[in-house]
Amino acid sequence: MLDSGKAQLMGPLTLPALPPLYLPSLGQNPCLRVVIEPPSAPTWLFLMITLDTEKYPLNITAVRVALVHAINYTEIIDTVAPSVGELYVGPISPEMPFYNPSNLPPYNYDPALSIQILKSLGFKLTLPNGTVINPNGQPLSLTLTYVSDDPAQVKIAQEVQIMLSQIGVQLTLNPVTTQQEEYLISQSCTAPTYPEMLIWYWYPSWPDSIYQDLVVQTNAMYSGIAGDVSCFNNTIVNQLTDVLPSITNETLMTQYVAQVYNITYQQAPDIWLYAIKQYWVQSCYVNGVYWNPGVLGYYFALMYYNTTACS
Repeated sequence: MLDSGKAQLMGPLTLPALPPLYLPSLGQNPCLRVVIEPPSAPTWLFLMITLDTEKYPLNITAVRVALVHAINYTEIIDTVAPSVGELYVGPISPEMPFYNPSNLPPYNYDPALSIQILKSLGFKLTLPNGTVINPNGQPLSLTLTYVSDDPAQVKIAQEVQIMLSQIGVQLTLNPVTTQQEEYLISQSCTAPTYPEMLIWYWYPSWPDSIYQDLVVQTNAMYSGIAGDVSCFNNTIVNQLTDVLPSITNETLMTQYVAQVYNITYQQAPDIWLYAIKQYWVQSCYVNGVYWNPGVLGYYFALMYYNTTACS
């Protein structure tokens, strides 16, 4: 629609209406302008793979740790979200208050470590070169659910399948519609059809890094579609996040957030793929476009046409 001139402005808003992998080709169109917010701007939208911590084998922390180190995050960003994706450490949005207070590094890509961990757990791993580790063990087979009409998710699912095969993990891909996705995560976390692994976007409903990002994604009270899609249930994290929204002492808040961060980082309930810098594409004759993340949209009153801008 942008190429044909039927649309004058398009952006991802709270969901990927305009997948970032389209930006390079759209940027070649002289009638269009690709706008990317500066690095200092909050990256409200981010993408992860949730891991159902309530069911075997992902209820084993070591298995989840092996998975987070089996992903080549830089490769995924380069192929799916070039120029707008950035590494991050969840669960708070980068550039937001209280983000990663301990400065934990993003999970590094280390397939050798992943193999070592899974080998120590006794899983049978068949590597691409034919090597079989623990031949008498149980193979590690997982299923990844994703929304099939999002080109970014389709590409990521395919890449993750290849990456996990490099460590001997068999990954089955399960494409679904958005409606099916919502149904699946509305079930109990222990339901047989609750997604074992799910590519999942997160966007806070309002700019509140404590409650909207941290609490609802890590407190077991919000398990499932409410926010804690990985069904993470840690007693200490639950206790800290129960009281965090009502604390006003900033020093104490930072200490509590750091504790939650350290625990979730070690427990690895999610694979944090990338945060997305706010971007949009507009016709060259559209001027006065401003994005306000606090109100989830554009301030249309300032927009105007400049018909000489494209000449």
